[in-house]
Amino acid sequence: MSDFVESLKKEHAAIIESLKNMSKMDLSTREARNRLAEIREVFVRHLQKEDETMYPKLKEASLSDEQLKHILQYMEDEIKLISQFVFIFFEKYSKNPDAIGYEREFSLICSTLIKRIEKEEEVFFPEYEKLNK
Repeated sequence: MSDFVESLKKEHAAIIESLKNMSKMDLSTREARNRLAEIREVFVRHLQKEDETMYPKLKEASLSDEQLKHILQYMEDEIKLISQFVFIFFEKYSKNPDAIGYEREFSLICSTLIKRIEKEEEVFFPEYEKLNK
């Protein structure tokens, strides 16, 4: 496994752990709001890293691989939707920590991100690794 993919997997594990820890906190505290802001920054940096390094190589390879092209399109469309939802969540609850619905939405975000991470690691990362052999 490449160092790049290994670093992405470590970031995935850190994101999941942070979300699990966050779910145990009272969002109305300053500590929780600060932690939420930190998680947001980690998420943004992670997406940028994927966008700058992984996606360009996969896009190039997809020009000659129809199956990869469909996988890539699906994954790009999905992450755009997930990202929009996650950023709306961060914005909403960083400004209004007592808003109704936090626990439900946070739970949905956690499960959605965990499923996405699993897809990336099971489908996307192996495709990326094939390109780097």
